[in-house]
Amino acid sequence: MITSQNIDIMDAYHRWYYDSGVWQHVSFLGVPCLKSVSDLWNYQEIIHCLKPSLVVEFGTHHGGSALYLSFILKYVSNHSRVVSVDLDMRRVDTLVKRDPRIVLIESDTASPMVARRLSDLRLAYPGSILVVLDSDHHKTHVLNEMMVLRDVM
Repeated sequence: MITSQNIDIMDAYHRWYYDSGVWQHVSFLGVPCLKSVSDLWNYQEIIHCLKPSLVVEFGTHHGGSALYLSFILKYVSNHSRVVSVDLDMRRVDTLVKRDPRIVLIESDTASPMVARRLSDLRLAYPGSILVVLDSDHHKTHVLNEMMVLRDVM
């Protein structure tokens, strides 16, 4: 049963996890992820249930989470791809760049070009889609990303 005490404990853990910088040391197969391990666990559960043909990630950084998502997706969907979009792909690990299931797009995540590319990929990979918005976290930018995605979904 969820109580206000449980919520306080969960909130304190969440604040500690981010404030202490632990999340900055999370990696997958040695590739930095910069994610909460709880989020990663939840992603695999969602992917298992949803069985998406496309997983779209806005915010690549080093690519650890894209690699993680690709590994999970491989076991639940034969015909699928991870699409990861970022302004700068210079930090992306070679392991990520070599993964045939990962499509990297270097662009502003709110760009109409991204929407066009995702629409093309939706034709090749019909079915459900999971989107992870984790680039610029400012309200205006996230809203712009959602506007880009509305016609793709």
